[in-house]
Amino acid sequence: NLAAPSLPPPLSPHQSLVCASCGDMAGNKEVAGRSSSSPGAASSSGYGAGVLALLTAAYCVAYVSAESLPPMFGPALSSLRVTTGISASELATMPSVLSFGSVFGGLLGGVVFDLQQVKQSLPAAHIALSVGLLVTAAVNAFTPHAESMVAMSAITLFLGLFNGLFRAGANCQILRVHGDSAGPYMQALHLFGGMGRLVAPLALRFFIGSQSESDLAGLKSALSKAYLSVSCLPLVATVFLLALSALLPTRAKSPGSEKAERNEKPRENSSSSSSSVEAFVLLGALTALTMGAQATFQSYASAYAIAVGFSTADSMMVSAVFGSSFTLGRVLSVPLSVRASARTMVFVDAIGVTAAAVAMPQSLWVGTAIFGLSMASMFPSILNFAKQEVPGMSSKGITLIMQSGSLGTMFAPLVVVWTGGDSSLTKVLLALLVVADGTFWLLLQRISSKKIGGNGKSKKE
Repeated sequence: NLAAPSLPPPLSPHQSLVCASCGDMAGNKEVAGRSSSSPGAASSSGYGAGVLALLTAAYCVAYVSAESLPPMFGPALSSLRVTTGISASELATMPSVLSFGSVFGGLLGGVVFDLQQVKQSLPAAHIALSVGLLVTAAVNAFTPHAESMVAMSAITLFLGLFNGLFRAGANCQILRVHGDSAGPYMQALHLFGGMGRLVAPLALRFFIGSQSESDLAGLKSALSKAYLSVSCLPLVATVFLLALSALLPTRAKSPGSEKAERNEKPRENSSSSSSSVEAFVLLGALTALTMGAQATFQSYASAYAIAVGFSTADSMMVSAVFGSSFTLGRVLSVPLSVRASARTMVFVDAIGVTAAAVAMPQSLWVGTAIFGLSMASMFPSILNFAKQEVPGMSSKGITLIMQSGSLGTMFAPLVVVWTGGDSSLTKVLLALLVVADGTFWLLLQRISSKKIGGNGKSKKE
């Protein structure tokens, strides 16, 4: 499956999937280049700029709604413990269940959005997205009503499964709609996803507020309203998607699919099984290492700050600095990805995060700010790089590369525990990032020597 010759396409956070038939993305002047990288320049869909803008807006609105649901669990944990009667230790396992469902949902999305009926029909793709949104919204609304660990686990698993399916499809559609110029729009999609993660805490704060835990009925009602209100967002996004499908002129194929099909044939004969497996391993390792480093920092930044002498209040501000710089980095990555190739974006990000890890022991504030700015565009840029420069890999291979990021976020933080605790954070980060830099360098060498590129060009070219 990894060596299947169908064309791969990338992208998704943290944690999304894409399909093999998506069109080329913009910004790679060195490999996929020779075509304009400006937004809209490469759209072969036949739709005007206004329609493309509406499609992009629909996907971004839907992504906001989808990303607003999983983050509800953390802030609501203490309230759920009271209202459901499930112990705190049992509820603490739910993020792992959510991640497990998300991984398999992403894999399922890679298969669904690679079906011919979905690839070649925009309404069919929107129906698949709507199913993911609607099921996610429904199971999320039922979360406060779970009365046993089995019910809570089932709800959380389905939430992750269908949320992962939607995210896979949304990333794939951005690639198909925008073709060569998809890079900045993909960055924008993930920017909006980050904004969606702010919705859950705000909703919980608004409805629960200072609600006393002793008033069980009142707390249950407030928690149900909070979950129900956030679950309504995917309904609005679904109406937007389906209405847009009905209003668009009928087309035999979805935007960008014609160009993707033309691009597939030259690539089908250009790579072998061994080179695709090699690319899969290197890109999977790079994704796992970088995303693992991000998760490790987010998990232990505050604890590390206290360990090196910061006050509790200041240690919380370290996380705030990271969040602010990360958001700023996502904003800046949209215009930057219009001008810079994915290779350049990954290269600069890699230098930035490594320099940040070196700087942290001297100035945690400066190191954290640089780390957030550089890490913000790392994941989308790696996947753009895979799409633009590594032909001949199947969508299932790309899906597994993306999910390797999820595996990295699960296991990399454990290294801190094994190597001396909170105070070892910067050493662990530097080790992970140096290995990631070496992996990226090795990947570039393989591409340059035509072991992966397979495009018949010389190393000099």
